[in-house]
Amino acid sequence: MRIVKEHASKYHAHEAISKGRLFKMAKSPRYFKYSEDNPEEPSEAMKLGSAFHAYVLEPDMFSEEIAVMPKVDKRTKVGKATYAEFLETATGKIIIDEEQMDTIKHMKKALLAHPLASKLIEGKVEQSVYFTDEATGVECRVRPDITLEKGDKVILSDLKSCVSCEAHNFQRDALKLGYDLQSYMYSYGRQADTFIFIAVEKTAPYLINVLVASQDFLDRGKQIFEDLMGKYSECTENDTWYGMNGSDMRINSLELPYWARKELE
Repeated sequence: MRIVKEHASKYHAHEAISKGRLFKMAKSPRYFKYSEDNPEEPSEAMKLGSAFHAYVLEPDMFSEEIAVMPKVDKRTKVGKATYAEFLETATGKIIIDEEQMDTIKHMKKALLAHPLASKLIEGKVEQSVYFTDEATGVECRVRPDITLEKGDKVILSDLKSCVSCEAHNFQRDALKLGYDLQSYMYSYGRQADTFIFIAVEKTAPYLINVLVASQDFLDRGKQIFEDLMGKYSECTENDTWYGMNGSDMRINSLELPYWARKELE
């Protein structure tokens, strides 16, 4: 394990496999390869999440990474000139608007007022961790938002901006977005004892929920990690990136979901 304090751009440019890249293997290796060759532009939700992270965890770096677009009337000569000048200064940065910036400020205010969350964000932030997966020999990388070291215990915390932080809603989104994979991969790489999610809603009253990854949650993440790492290692070695029907071109079965089976019964 190697721990490095470095700029995010250097971390993301590293060839080691990350959770974000690895999770694309869950759809299919072919999808992973296409995504590698054709990177997508970040969505508005992703932009807000990145800006929120920077504003909370690395405020000194905020202006270097984020540009807040002023309200201008681009139909006027002055507005067009102001907008053009802004774009020149915003090159290479994530662009958000003033409304999104106001949302981020409210989210941070709520976070700092929360007795639990405000304590959890006091650790070391944005440390890059590089490690080698023992089973496959593949180099991996993770970048925990916050790392707290209490004696010989390591606690990782991850900030998540969300629509709803209610446990059942966050659980649904967590499984869909691979947070179980993230919690295991980060814990494995950093050799952490505990992984915590700090979920912050993006609308008033900006509710917050602090949730710890359970053992079942981590176990599911481990199973997914081992499965995807095996596929990634095999596909990389053979340079074969198969699609939905697998490497053996099997025909998949179209089953009824649980609720539909219950209707039949």
